[in-house]
Amino acid sequence: MARIINSPGVQITEKDLSLRAELPVGTVVVVPGFAPQGPVAEPLQITTASELEAIYGIPTTAAERYFYYSCREVLNSPAILNTLRLPYGAELGESFDKAYSILSYPMQLSGTDVWKIGAPKHYVVSSEDYEKFTEGNFDWATGTTFSGIIDLAAPTGDIDAGFLIVNELQVTNNEMFEGYYVGFADNAANNLVASPNFDSIVAVRALSSDNALVTIPTTRLDFTLSATKLDSDKGVTSVSESLEKVGFIGFETDSYQDHLSLGIFKVRRSTSDPDYLTLASTEKYLGSFDSTRKQTSPAGGILANAFIEEKINASSPTIKLFINPNIAKEHDWSTGTGKPTTRLSVNQEAKQLFPLGVYVNDARNTSLTKIIGDVPGKLDKSLRTLETIEDTTVDVIVDAGLSTIYSTTIASSTDSYSDETYISDPSSSTVEDNWQSVTIQLVNFAQNSRKDCMAIIDPHRSIFISGRNSKVATSKSKNFTEDIYTHLKNEMGTYESSYAATYANWVRVPDFFSGQNFWLPFSGYAAAIYARSDAAANFWSAPAGLNRGIFNVLDIAFNPNMKQRDRLYEISVNPVVSFPNEGYSIFGQKTLQTKPTAFDRINVRRLFLFLERATQRTMKYFVFEPNTEFTRNRIRNTISPIFEYAKNTEGLYDYLIVCDERNNTPDSIDRNELIVDIYLKPVRTAEFILVNFIATRTSQNFQELI
Repeated sequence: MARIINSPGVQITEKDLSLRAELPVGTVVVVPGFAPQGPVAEPLQITTASELEAIYGIPTTAAERYFYYSCREVLNSPAILNTLRLPYGAELGESFDKAYSILSYPMQLSGTDVWKIGAPKHYVVSSEDYEKFTEGNFDWATGTTFSGIIDLAAPTGDIDAGFLIVNELQVTNNEMFEGYYVGFADNAANNLVASPNFDSIVAVRALSSDNALVTIPTTRLDFTLSATKLDSDKGVTSVSESLEKVGFIGFETDSYQDHLSLGIFKVRRSTSDPDYLTLASTEKYLGSFDSTRKQTSPAGGILANAFIEEKINASSPTIKLFINPNIAKEHDWSTGTGKPTTRLSVNQEAKQLFPLGVYVNDARNTSLTKIIGDVPGKLDKSLRTLETIEDTTVDVIVDAGLSTIYSTTIASSTDSYSDETYISDPSSSTVEDNWQSVTIQLVNFAQNSRKDCMAIIDPHRSIFISGRNSKVATSKSKNFTEDIYTHLKNEMGTYESSYAATYANWVRVPDFFSGQNFWLPFSGYAAAIYARSDAAANFWSAPAGLNRGIFNVLDIAFNPNMKQRDRLYEISVNPVVSFPNEGYSIFGQKTLQTKPTAFDRINVRRLFLFLERATQRTMKYFVFEPNTEFTRNRIRNTISPIFEYAKNTEGLYDYLIVCDERNNTPDSIDRNELIVDIYLKPVRTAEFILVNFIATRTSQNFQELI
């Protein structure tokens, strides 16, 4: 223990060695798909069917039913449901194709010591100009205009474009005012002596159909914008307070008058009353407009960059910020004193939340708005919001019929999807290529982007159902080998991944709203079975069989016999079976990996995902610790309970953790590496039970035979 006192006395120091392993809890299932309304490309955690309907509306098309009823089945399980709505529209849809917008904030230099921020102008720009902004490919000094609307000229003391906020996530604001909003608080707002109230935000401006700014009546808000200090003492939390109470002790002093608190607020309809708007989540950033500004952490340490532009552009998934260099670089913020002598100040007209996205009318329910468009592209953009494993947890992501929806619309040369469309050859290059263009997005997301979850892929509907309601398996003109097995082999044969699985069926369920029955992709049901199995046993229990693989539906499209199940299993496709007395059940647990290793089984893959996630969550606390024997012993002792738990609950036969001088050589230590090798013997499932009946003579001694 280092001494920090310089005169005789007693020094008391605490050291926390109580770190324990954090085990993942619950099964998080992501369901992407189409819905008649609701936020686009925004992951939402849904807890009830009524909440699902309040946010996404009632399904009226086959594509919407696939999404809605897949979500409903997940809600009927112990799973945690996260939804992801894709936009309608040609190509990438209106939400992605046209959601190029910029907020341009003017700034005015008052005297020599105050930069005043004014109310912004909201611009919708072309995709070409948008790319120039996001890439920083523009010149402020020449006064360039983009599409004739944004003036970057910088006359002395009055700058039309003091800074720009670019809609990086390409979010939208709809007719109900749902969307993302931006607000600020300057350093003076934190000075509770000069300003006893939290009043940095006084109104919310939204977009109308022509992208003009309108004020949202405060009666529509179920949250508070401003509050007095007295209100805050009573527990009233406001948007202003959340902006002003950021940073650290001393932020209200003149030493940080060059700083700005920037907040991004997500607003959506309240689930309790759709007429009201509620805050869903926020991002908050604090930094200086001086590009050379450095500051020390309150905990001490080296000087760190405090420039807010770099902070936001390195961290925010929602926006990019560009500050005019005439302000950030050319202006002398400290006049050579080492401390800021210029203040940032937000004008009264700028003390509002301003919309980040472009206007999109989600309320239009005509057939013209039900265009399926480029599903792989929409899925790619939407899944980017879930790529960061530190921010979100994902255990399973499902197809929910998106691969069928897209490949059917392309093959039939139609804009909208119909489940009555007849596909004569599911293995045609048009159908198969477009089916794979969707499923590859899901597999890549699980295996390469996140590397910590599984994707459940749905075979094409036409393999099992022709037109609206004709079963391929019962058609006299069809046979299993040519019309089911071959198509499944062609579809799934392109994958070699232990991060994905598929099930050879679609299921028939009732539609609560039309009173009719329809065929639903199975992936939502499979994900629900995963969650039930996890809750009843563990992540490493096989989600299959008559104990954990049972589910309830009206019918299945294909009931394979034993020989057919054998052939499906040979190509890593899991059978779904109906037993006369037991009901419907999954009867297989293979991944899409054909290579014969432990990872060709779902229980082993999910065992490793569980252990890897728990280990990663624990090991991050050892980054920057001394690479010594003491640290390595702490690591072994801290993570051992993770593997003991798996061993004691039938996940592992045994394990070995090596973290000592055997794998941490002087060379690896010199490279600042600390190496942990974990050897695991995963428990295998009893999938093939062989029972031998042996007849013997009456005089036979059984012990001799055994």
